[in-house]
Amino acid sequence: MKRFNQLILIVIIIGLSLAGFTIYLTNLNSNKKQEKQYLVEINRIQSSLEKNGFMNTIDISKYQFVKQVDTIENSYRNPNIENSNMVQQEQEKKFVSFMAGEGVPKNHHYMINPYVIEEKVLGYVRYSYIINVNSASTDIIVWFEMIILSLFISGLLFLLYIKRAILKPFHEIIELPYELSKGHLQYEIKESKNRYFGRFLWGLELLRKHLEDYKRKELELERDKKLLILSISHDIKTPLSTIKLYAKALYEDLYPTEEKRHHTARQIEANVNQIEQFVSDIITTSSTELFHFDVNLEEFYLSKLINRITDTYYDKLALIKTEFHVINYKDKLLHGDFDKLIDVFDNLFQNAMKYGDGKGIYLSFEEEDNCQLIRVTNSGNPIPQEEFVHMFESFWRGANSTGKQGSGLGLYICKQLLHKMGGDIYAESKVDSMSLVVVIKKG
Repeated sequence: MKRFNQLILIVIIIGLSLAGFTIYLTNLNSNKKQEKQYLVEINRIQSSLEKNGFMNTIDISKYQFVKQVDTIENSYRNPNIENSNMVQQEQEKKFVSFMAGEGVPKNHHYMINPYVIEEKVLGYVRYSYIINVNSASTDIIVWFEMIILSLFISGLLFLLYIKRAILKPFHEIIELPYELSKGHLQYEIKESKNRYFGRFLWGLELLRKHLEDYKRKELELERDKKLLILSISHDIKTPLSTIKLYAKALYEDLYPTEEKRHHTARQIEANVNQIEQFVSDIITTSSTELFHFDVNLEEFYLSKLINRITDTYYDKLALIKTEFHVINYKDKLLHGDFDKLIDVFDNLFQNAMKYGDGKGIYLSFEEEDNCQLIRVTNSGNPIPQEEFVHMFESFWRGANSTGKQGSGLGLYICKQLLHKMGGDIYAESKVDSMSLVVVIKKG
């Protein structure tokens, strides 16, 4: 943030310097140009006067800068002309006034040149002129300076906007992901209407809540597991002790009759069944906690779902040189959890990329009753038919998964999610391809 503030200060200094220097150069060049122009006009008039006579009439209207020409003779200084003292004083006063610029308009400048004939000064010529007469040129200069000033102000405002709308909010939240990664989940993230970070902050707050909820559930599950283990450990001790006693009695041949021995064997079997039930309860309880999902049912269009899938996987598949084809479909309203369906298709595409031959993945569509069927097909050798019955079981992995990472839970989770949405998923196979068909209810 400090460096950005320094950048703003540097931009201000450079902008003001550039604007001032540009205005100075523009005005300097303009003044020099205009000065040169009015001097040219004065020299032209001076030459005409000296050539054609002192009292020659000058047509001022054809000149752009010189607007008035006044002359005064030098006769009162001539000793051959007799003048009375009063006339002499009057002429001298008039001469002084002429030299002082009396009669020149207030907004005019003036210049006085001697009128010389044969190296004799016969009088003086006063030229009244203006400098800023080229309004078009002046307007261009003003507009040029305004454009420079506008660009500078716009750039400065843009930097200030970036600082206020992007850098400052980002500086405030820069430590949040780090704090979340350390498990500091109690810090509530304030909502913001910032157009750039509002949704990001909202997403971080949702992530924080999900992590906090997950942590709470994990602690509760860990506690329940320990309680379950302690409870079942206690419950298993009784049948195990009974089995141990019966086994010892049989080993030491304490039962004299065959009937007694058969009865003991049946008791051992009953206690083993009881232990098996305890183990089954553990598995059921663990599975129920592990695969508990909530779905938020809503209505959305099929095109929204397909666009999201293509946006995610079109470039990814192109990078690995796998063809991706989406067959034409008719848009319609569907009913389900949009985000969870994205998770389902993410799992199906990952499986298609992992277990297919990499040549192509196809997305096709069918309708059946009140449901939309979306078929994800990948080329390559399919799973054997005898394994189809196990595909959607938890922790099951097929024969083609050797050497490939996975937990065996993906398709199981997909099926559970779709069941909660009122849909389903099933598999189909051909000689050279494998398909998984997602069934979604129409809206």
